[in-house]
Amino acid sequence: MESDLKELKPRNIFAIGLTGFSGAFAFFLLRELLVDRAGLVAVGLNLGAAVLLIVVCAVAWPRVSSPASAQVSWKAVVLATIACVLAVLARVPALHT
Repeated sequence: MESDLKELKPRNIFAIGLTGFSGAFAFFLLRELLVDRAGLVAVGLNLGAAVLLIVVCAVAWPRVSSPASAQVSWKAVVLATIACVLAVLARVPALHT
C-alpha cells in the first residue's frame, strides 16, 4: 500500500480527488433537496447537478479503483463543471421565491 502511494502522479491524485469531490458534492446536493424549501426551478437545477455528479463518479470509478492507474477524462471534468454551474445557478436568490 505504501509503495502504491509513492508511485502516484499528479494526474492520479487529480482523478481520485475529482471522484471524491463529485460524490461528496452530490450527497450534499441531495441532502439539500430534502432540507431546503426552494422553488421548483432551484430544486430541478440541484437535482440535475446531483445526477451529473453521480454520473461522473460512475464513469471515473473503474479507473480510480486502482490508484496508480487512475486517469481523469475530459468528459468527467466537463460534466463536473456543468454540475457545479447548475448548482451555482440554483442559488440565485430569484429562484428561491
